[in-house]
Amino acid sequence: MDKIKKSDILVSRRTTLAMMAGGVLAAASGARAAAPLEQTKIQIGGNRDPQLGAQIIIAHLKNFFKDEGLDVSVSWTDTSGDLLPLMAGGSINLAGIGMSNLANLTARGVPVKGIASLCDYSGTQALVLRPGLTLKSPKDLAGRKFAAPTTSPHEMAIGELGQRYGFDASTVTLARMQPSEGVVAAARGDVDGVLTYPPFLGRILDMGGTLYFTGSATYFDGKETKLSTKDRLLNVRSVLAGNEDWMKANPNTTLAVMRAILKGNDFITANLEETSKLLADFLKSTPDVMLQSLKANVYSMSMDEGLLGSMDFTSGWLQKIGQLKAPIVASASLDTSWLAKIDPKLVSIKI
Repeated sequence: MDKIKKSDILVSRRTTLAMMAGGVLAAASGARAAAPLEQTKIQIGGNRDPQLGAQIIIAHLKNFFKDEGLDVSVSWTDTSGDLLPLMAGGSINLAGIGMSNLANLTARGVPVKGIASLCDYSGTQALVLRPGLTLKSPKDLAGRKFAAPTTSPHEMAIGELGQRYGFDASTVTLARMQPSEGVVAAARGDVDGVLTYPPFLGRILDMGGTLYFTGSATYFDGKETKLSTKDRLLNVRSVLAGNEDWMKANPNTTLAVMRAILKGNDFITANLEETSKLLADFLKSTPDVMLQSLKANVYSMSMDEGLLGSMDFTSGWLQKIGQLKAPIVASASLDTSWLAKIDPKLVSIKI
């Protein structure tokens, strides 16, 4: 685990920036809406991971939903994609999902919009080589076989490395597996490594795997090389998404949910150590693994240029793999008006 910890100093700066961007908005997020809630008992979607579900997990554990007068039950899933049919079918109307799933819902004509950013998790999307495997250079990725989630932008990173280092990325085989299965396959040597994310990232590293790259850094020689924003291998975010029709019919309830999740965001950025313990218990992991993930992620609900950059990246990736026929424009997938009602300082883009 020592290799990934080398970024702690730089990552702490990212956490500080996230706090500045998200703001510690105790007064704004703590204020209860004067208007009555249209619904007090609702169901929302959340992921059991620190990238897509952290704020929702904390809001749930710290009773921030109850503080807003809400009785919230959460449909917990292991991957963002598991929430797609629930949102498309209207079983849930608010959820934390990945940008790629927001784009897919938009392409299907489902009236769902991203109403706040949640997490920039580019720095926790990684390739970990199986125990005992070393590569002389990125060119040695050619011809290798890696476990990978069913839908994942990791392959974009491999494609980008192929262009930068002159190897044929199409020779890299991706064996589609659930995250936990990928860890087991890599540990057994059935594959050359695993494309993964926390908490599974920490598990394979604990088994002796070697971190090779993340979306924002490389570790080719065993040392971290931080990548600039324009040179990132990945640009991925999660968002809070809501069904437009439902939100219009339940505006006060929508804003109450957002305030509770914003409290969760502020709690995370101000209490990393305590958050790591809460997440470790909830996700059946360890505080050390969770703390590393929290430091590598950037938590902020701000809707900014970075969010648009992530949308462009995601749209390009989905077109490349044939899931989208045309780019998704921001106006089709994002709605800044809801977050502006919570705090206009959190919105710095016009759509």
